[in-house]
Amino acid sequence: MTRIRFQRSGAHQPPSQPDSSGSRAVSATVLSAATRAIMVAPPPIGRFAPLSQHDSVEALAGRVKDAFESADVARIGELLGDGVRWGAPDDPAPPCQNRDQVLEWYERGREAGVRAEVFETVARGDKILVGLKVRGDLTRRASVPEHDRWQVLTVDRDRVVDIRGFEDRGEAARRAGLDA
Repeated sequence: MTRIRFQRSGAHQPPSQPDSSGSRAVSATVLSAATRAIMVAPPPIGRFAPLSQHDSVEALAGRVKDAFESADVARIGELLGDGVRWGAPDDPAPPCQNRDQVLEWYERGREAGVRAEVFETVARGDKILVGLKVRGDLTRRASVPEHDRWQVLTVDRDRVVDIRGFEDRGEAARRAGLDA
């Protein structure tokens, strides 16, 4: 099967010659008007548009911030892949291994009065670093101080597929591919 990659007009390699990976470059100008229209058509209502990986992660980071701060479990659920996993760093069998389990955890926290303010989102590659100022906890202790936590979200297309929680920003940033 021949893979096709798009190049900007004026690129140096002619479309007919495959590169070292076997891909053939195709200038966007050779696409038919119908193909271009399909590629930029708006998404169906209630669905996210399939964007390039970088654009998708950047756009998803903003939606993550809004959903977390709303404490609306349904909004959070729209961002998650079916098989999303959530747990501690390096846990091969995290406690949450699908969307329903993650949403149940968020719902328990919401019902216990836990709230999070997002003070940082940084997208890099297929990762989003999320800095959270968390108020409350699941044990409903009266005097739980506000504390900072970080999550590293891994994105596949336009959905979060993995969430790892960190108490230390430096470690979270390294896991997200950022300089601490």
